[in-house]
Amino acid sequence: MPWVMLNGSKIDPTYDFKSRVPALDNGEMFWAALALSRVWEKKFPNVFPQLRNRFDEVFWKGMIRNVRKVFFNETTMKIRAVANIKDVKLPLEEN
Repeated sequence: MPWVMLNGSKIDPTYDFKSRVPALDNGEMFWAALALSRVWEKKFPNVFPQLRNRFDEVFWKGMIRNVRKVFFNETTMKIRAVANIKDVKLPLEEN
């Protein structure tokens, strides 16, 4: 992932990705999270079901709720390959 770097024990964005997110890898992350949830539900239905439900709501369902806001340009009617974020500390609704 060329937009992040390892900094000791944590991952930080590279200097040119402090306020940007790439669409392609978010799509890959979405499918991985959905697959994980489905396997968890099927193979281990009684292991932390509340945690799985929370994971679903925050992770891949959250991505579904926000994908248009982040990666679709309403003006040009095109999908963004990279989304620019005005202030990464603000909620999505305020960017």
